[in-house]
Amino acid sequence: MPLESTIICVDNSDFMRDGDFIPTRMQAQQDAVSLIFHAKTRSNPENNVGLLTFSDGRVVTQLTNDVGKVFSKLHLLPIEGKLDFCKGIKVANLALKHRQGKNHRPRIIAFVGSPLEADTHEFTKLAKRLKKEKVSIDIVVFGDESSKEKFEEFITVINGKENTNCHLICVPSGGNLPDTLINTPIIQSEDGSGLPNGYSASAFAFGINPEDDPELAMALRISMEEQRRVQEAEIGRNTDGEGGGQQSSSANIGTSGSSLENLTGSNEMDVTRLTEDEQIALAIQMSMSQAENTNTNDVEMKEESSAAATSEQPGKTNEEQQSTDSFAASLNDPQFLRDVLRDLPGVDVDSEAVRAALEQVQQQQQQKKNTDDDNNDTTKKKKDDK
Repeated sequence: MPLESTIICVDNSDFMRDGDFIPTRMQAQQDAVSLIFHAKTRSNPENNVGLLTFSDGRVVTQLTNDVGKVFSKLHLLPIEGKLDFCKGIKVANLALKHRQGKNHRPRIIAFVGSPLEADTHEFTKLAKRLKKEKVSIDIVVFGDESSKEKFEEFITVINGKENTNCHLICVPSGGNLPDTLINTPIIQSEDGSGLPNGYSASAFAFGINPEDDPELAMALRISMEEQRRVQEAEIGRNTDGEGGGQQSSSANIGTSGSSLENLTGSNEMDVTRLTEDEQIALAIQMSMSQAENTNTNDVEMKEESSAAATSEQPGKTNEEQQSTDSFAASLNDPQFLRDVLRDLPGVDVDSEAVRAALEQVQQQQQQKKNTDDDNNDTTKKKKDDK
């Protein structure tokens, strides 16, 4: 392949936000630019490639064969403004005149995914100028094909009778832009060289072969992983925002005992977001609820069939039953819990969250005692009536 200095003109207008190319027109265009860069540099190590944006006619990257310089700018291009084709081509032609290798053939590759707004006379004049200065140009029209006929006339004027190897590639919406370009003269060049056979633009992430530049491939992979984590965190925050009642009760866990009940009733609560004291208070509340449920089930079982329970569990002695009752009573004793928590490292028994949990334990114990007294009175009254 002959020595070439190539300026790639990127369409970064507002139309690049469209999703007719997966994932967007802009990202599909970035993959195609990566593919072209590898094809040019692999065909000849002395080839140079530069970047230019169509919206403002700015040279983003000067002619270089350093992959790091190109890709560090390529993935940070803003999407803004409108396509100014004539201005961008003129600036690209001016940049090619300042190329270091004067024996390099100048070439412009223009990506156009927006409607063309240009004066016909100026458009034709620009084509004749490029032909006179022997500048080759390849135009890739993707997504919007409303200007296809104008570009065909543009290429015809430049090629003329000599056929200066200028090409027009049209990729319809929904196609795969990088894979379509692989089999075109833009990649294969005049002699059919370029990328190896069987190469796919989607074979490597970001269009970069890790063997060519492992550091850049690793940096891009880490950047994408970090971006993915940020997006997952935002989705998690949005999900928490939908359950506002649950989140607000979690934030106010140390203010009242009712908030602890709301927390224990929520299956989607993230315990890692609570402070240490709040986690301890929540653990106490859950332990008390479990102990209360266990005692209630035991009482019901005894009332239904105490004789059957005794016959089914002959190995359980009175001492074991007394030990179980003593342990349950200890869990219901706020003073006992306070003494236990005081001995734990890093636990402040005087904190508001722990105090609220212990107060709720007292309230539950009093309510349970009142309920038991009412049940005893009811049972005694039934016996007297009989």
